[in-house]
Amino acid sequence: MYHAYERNEQAWIELFVDEILRVWQKGLWLKVPPWRDILVSDALYHEIGHPIHSTRRPEFREHETVADEWRDRLPGRHIKGRYPWLLLIAYPVILPGGSLAG
Repeated sequence: MYHAYERNEQAWIELFVDEILRVWQKGLWLKVPPWRDILVSDALYHEIGHPIHSTRRPEFREHETVADEWRDRLPGRHIKGRYPWLLLIAYPVILPGGSLAG
């Protein structure tokens, strides 16, 4: 959840990690760091998209749509920086211009 700036309180983001990861609790997926990052990043980067939209790149479009676009754009940078070796595996699978290309 994104909590916008109000009078004397800064904007902040609240994630319910137990809800985000609930589906994956019974498997080994959470033990694989890139996969765990990808699972959490979907919600995190969507919420980060809200303050980017309101403070850095305002647009006159639906707020949730813009946040979803940032959700799709931002994780590629994180994955490339933290797990560059993953691109060697993913590149043959994901066509150039795909979600990891951003």
